[in-house]
Amino acid sequence: MVDSEKQTDNSKQITEISAVPNPGLVEFSQPILSKNRELLPLYQNSRLYSMLKAQKKSEGESAAIFTDIDDTAFLLSEPETTKILFDEAEQQNCPVIADTGNQIQVVERRIAEGELPYFQAICSSVGSQIWVLKQDGENLSYIPDLKYRKKVLATGFDRKEVVKSAWQEIVSKTASGQELKLQFQWPEDEQAFLNGEPYLENQEFKVSLQFEGDLFIAKNLKEQFAGIFPKFRVSVCQIKPLEGERALYYLDILAFDKADAIDYLVEELDIDSGIVAGDSGNDISMLSKSSDKIHSVLVGYPKPEALLAMEVIISQEGVAGRGSFRRVPTATGTKLFYIERNGRKGPHSVKRAVELLIRARAISRIKKNLALANNG
Repeated sequence: MVDSEKQTDNSKQITEISAVPNPGLVEFSQPILSKNRELLPLYQNSRLYSMLKAQKKSEGESAAIFTDIDDTAFLLSEPETTKILFDEAEQQNCPVIADTGNQIQVVERRIAEGELPYFQAICSSVGSQIWVLKQDGENLSYIPDLKYRKKVLATGFDRKEVVKSAWQEIVSKTASGQELKLQFQWPEDEQAFLNGEPYLENQEFKVSLQFEGDLFIAKNLKEQFAGIFPKFRVSVCQIKPLEGERALYYLDILAFDKADAIDYLVEELDIDSGIVAGDSGNDISMLSKSSDKIHSVLVGYPKPEALLAMEVIISQEGVAGRGSFRRVPTATGTKLFYIERNGRKGPHSVKRAVELLIRARAISRIKKNLALANNG
């Protein structure tokens, strides 16, 4: 789900959260990466890496949970379910990584206020930034991954030029009489940015608009902006329903998105498998385009645009499976999709998908052992 809150405190880019219990980080002297490259110092001795290392040692492979926050990992009406999910993941040494539309400061504040637990890493601003949880004595803080930032910079995302082009499109559609109410999320700030003011904090690789319309309009507008910005990512996410079939949508133009952040971490940390969970339009890319190693979970009661996109994917030719799971062919192999059909919400859906995957893995191991025994 997209965060609609504007960040106003520009005093710090890295917020330190102090006076928290020591989570007992485990130190490992040797990297576990199977590839011939060095682990970034940022990840060495991080809780994220130590959990993956522990899995490799005990299970022979590592897994992680990538998840949107609101209405996926966290339900405002049932905050206790998030704690249950995190506790069970902790028992399995499985890191939980947020992939969210929220800015990093918003997530940090919610953690400090006790609303959210600590994620082992946070992919913020729709995946355009990555922050890793690090410990210094009794203090925990989120540190930016500068290698990822360099990759994002390499896309050539010139924020001023993107804002100018988006502004021209707003003027054009308004002049043509289209009743979209298309505008920037923060028009005054974007005008100030064009006039030389600094860009909105942690929005360096993200330009956000909003409009009103139905699913058909949302789909068409996303395609139009994707044509205008072919080098970048475009996501559309419903924020709230209006009258009839109309709704308020956010449209983000991004250098990198949530799928890019996941693929980077999977590659950088040599993650063998996992799940990615989401519920809305800006989750579509990570659900549909992230690594085949990462199974996709669309939680219960998703936004219409996300459900439509997933239904289209599992309806294509060559899809196998039944019930909630589908095995979908991709350009590089196959990807497993889970669509919640039984009324479970957010973390309940994630927990159920994890349980089913663990059960399937156990059955697979039993069959493999039986086959080896028979062949022996």
